[in-house]
Amino acid sequence: MKITASGTSKYLKKEEVPQPRLLTVKAIKMENLGTESDPEKKWVMYFEGEEKGLVLNKNNIQRATTAFKSDDSDDWVGRQIVLYVDHNVEFGGKMVGGLRIRPTKQDMAKEEPDVPF
Repeated sequence: MKITASGTSKYLKKEEVPQPRLLTVKAIKMENLGTESDPEKKWVMYFEGEEKGLVLNKNNIQRATTAFKSDDSDDWVGRQIVLYVDHNVEFGGKMVGGLRIRPTKQDMAKEEPDVPF
């Protein structure tokens, strides 16, 4: 077994999402991902029926704000998004892939009815 797929983290990893998944937002929480002596606070999105949360980077926060048409995370709870792996995510100048969110096809169709799906 690859150590990256071992599931020891309490947060979702790209290896755990082999196919896009339709998920319903259960909660958004601020959590410390660092240590007590060196805190690193980040927003984490939790989903119905999923034990692990998605750590929200700036990109996914912007995507959620756009998808839900609100910058108030209270408005996101109960709404659906698609979680998928984007293989074009760069980190440190290298293509590493990463988790991204997007609106559902239904929400996208409401915005752009002429876009083929």
